[in-house]
Amino acid sequence: MCITTTYFGSVSRAKKWFAQNNIVLDAKPIELCSTAQGIKQIENSIMRLTHGMTA
Repeated sequence: MCITTTYFGSVSRAKKWFAQNNIVLDAKPIELCSTAQGIKQIENSIMRLTHGMTA
């Protein structure tokens, strides 16, 4: 959650992002945390956001 907290600026904002449906991930990010593939998808999504890409 560290890169997510860094991107969103607070733990509470990061938690909110993890709990909401995400169009790009086609799921709530928290639902993807149980697999290595899901974690990689979350990391990739945050990295795209960090670089200004929304989709």
